Amino acid sequence: MKIIKFIKKPWMIITLSIIGLILIPIIISQVNKKPLYETYIVKRGNIIQEVDETGKVEPAESTNLAFEKGGKVAKIYVKLGDNVSVGQNLARLENSDLYAQVLQAEANLKVQQAKLLEELQIAETGSSETIKNLTNTIQDSYSKAIDAVKNKIDQMFIKTETVYQASLNSNFYNVGDFSLRADVESKRLAIEISLRQWKTSLDSLASNKNLDAFISETKTNLNLIRDLTNRMNDYFNTIDLSSSVAQNYLTTYRSYVSSANTSVNTALSTLLAAEQSYKTAQDQLTFKKSDANNEQINAQKAQVESAQASLLLAQAQLSKSIIKSPIDGMVAKINASAGEIINANELAISIISKSKFEIETNIPEADIAKVKIGDKAKITLDAYGNDVVFEANISEIDFDSTIIEGVPTYKTILVFKNDDEKIVSGMTANITISTAEKQNVLVMPYSAVISKNSEKFALIENKDKKQEEKEIKVGLRGSDGNIEVISGLNEGDKIITSVNK
Repeated sequence: MKIIKFIKKPWMIITLSIIGLILIPIIISQVNKKPLYETYIVKRGNIIQEVDETGKVEPAESTNLAFEKGGKVAKIYVKLGDNVSVGQNLARLENSDLYAQVLQAEANLKVQQAKLLEELQIAETGSSETIKNLTNTIQDSYSKAIDAVKNKIDQMFIKTETVYQASLNSNFYNVGDFSLRADVESKRLAIEISLRQWKTSLDSLASNKNLDAFISETKTNLNLIRDLTNRMNDYFNTIDLSSSVAQNYLTTYRSYVSSANTSVNTALSTLLAAEQSYKTAQDQLTFKKSDANNEQINAQKAQVESAQASLLLAQAQLSKSIIKSPIDGMVAKINASAGEIINANELAISIISKSKFEIETNIPEADIAKVKIGDKAKITLDAYGNDVVFEANISEIDFDSTIIEGVPTYKTILVFKNDDEKIVSGMTANITISTAEKQNVLVMPYSAVISKNSEKFALIENKDKKQEEKEIKVGLRGSDGNIEVISGLNEGDKIITSVNK
């Protein structure tokens, strides 16, 4: 009954309705109310800095070709789209008269060279004899060196399967000066290596006209053996004469060393004599070839030089009637045909490189400091969409700026890492250049960095749930909106990224 009476009072109903209208939105807003600010937990991640640009695919090489002299086109050797290689004939003018002049000049040069060769033949013969004698002497020196080492000196060394062991035999254990003994063994090992190299070198002696290197090598090796014999004698002099090795073997060993030394000295003397004869003959030959007083030879030399000049002139005139490809590529344009008259320096054929395409782009000043030659890039071409990715590298940066729409830009060239038949000149390229990368570093949103003068800060929520500004040092800024934190924050710190209004 009381409830019915209450309902029958209209003013009470109106009052309750008004209160409801006021309280319900407040309650709903409290339920859906967002936090006063948004946060981000500092964590480790990778930072990649990239620069995005667009460009155009161009041939890495292209050239427009023309005849150096005018005339009638005799033949076009290629068709539009043909592949060509460096030096390949592309077109020629009528040039039978020029070709005949080249043949005549070549024949005249051969005649004059033959006459000069005849004049020099006597001097050459004398030189050949001394070369032969020196070559035999070098070979004989090697044989004497092998005999001195293997048949004489090695009588005192341990015989082993490997030549890289050089130890005096057991008779010398614990006798004489230790350091001299070690020096003797070291020199014997060095000689073994030198003898092996010497043998390999001598394989080309017969076919080599420059004997100076062989002479030097022979002297060096003979002196190494002679030095070894001297050191062995020094070592023998330190052996106690009352020792068993001195009483039983030393005299014999000294005779081996003396014989080896004599053999090496003989080889050196013979070599020096042969070398002197060789150099004298070479000097005489040089004098014969260059003697200003020898009028006959000099006159013939002049004839040879004149014939060479005539040949070069004839070849130069002939080359002006022929177009050759200066690059490997593809024929892009033909502007001449057989039978027509063409003027000098008039465009005849254009060649573009078929492979090794490059991309030309202009990077604005805001990004140019980020890139450098060698940086890697991912390329997509509009013709194939984003699923087909090509690799490229920056090969050239022109730091002479060009103003485009009021912004200084810098011409940059990228070359494709691999040739691909899908790449065609003129295509639009979308370029993503990877300019820097760091892995496993602390990262935070760049938008949360607070700049004050030259310092950087981050607003963090501390353990007491209060806001606190901390000075930070930042590094690489990534293309994903994050930035590297070098110092000032720890992994797990909660930073405030934005405040809700």
